[in-house]
Amino acid sequence: MANQRQGVIQNTKGKSLVTPAGGSLWTKLDEPNYKFNPKGTYEAGIVLDPSDDAVARFIAQMEKLRDAGLAEAKENLPAAKANKVESRPVYHQEEDAEGEETGNIILKPKAYAVDFDGNPQKVPVFNAKGIEQENFKTLIGNGSTLKLQVWASVYHMPNGNFVGVSYKLKKVQIIELKEYSSDAGFADESGSGFEDTTEESVATAEDF
Repeated sequence: MANQRQGVIQNTKGKSLVTPAGGSLWTKLDEPNYKFNPKGTYEAGIVLDPSDDAVARFIAQMEKLRDAGLAEAKENLPAAKANKVESRPVYHQEEDAEGEETGNIILKPKAYAVDFDGNPQKVPVFNAKGIEQENFKTLIGNGSTLKLQVWASVYHMPNGNFVGVSYKLKKVQIIELKEYSSDAGFADESGSGFEDTTEESVATAEDF
């Protein structure tokens, strides 16, 4: 028998989509981060401007997905909980060093460093031309320009009784690379700073 989704949201399907271009924020793809999860995770934060038309359309898609999940949760929850279930924003607000909101929004998708069978896996990285970069080990600095392919799915959190959208990181496209450096020296400012390493084009319409 095929595995079925658990909980009060079972029929609202997730979707694969590519974010608009935005600024990198604490992206880590060179090796897994084991600090908060023993399985290890790859991470790619992206800062987006909600006043941009493409970003506004992306947000609208995610809110539509969330609201479909909210409607399904209300149908399946006991009446007492159905009347109180709430929705969560589909993004985080960016804050400056003083804790003030900047007006921009942030997505923080992650991917496990192992698959369901425990085998190591990587997040594929593509350059601005859509060419995959094999064995990518470069440290991506904040302010690099990225697009992210994510799997967005809706969930209900019983503890708190709310519905939200989670993002799983699938692929990353680096449009402009600002390589991270821990010293105070100057980086190479010629070109984009990102060279082709593998001549493999992206294959599907959902890709970059």
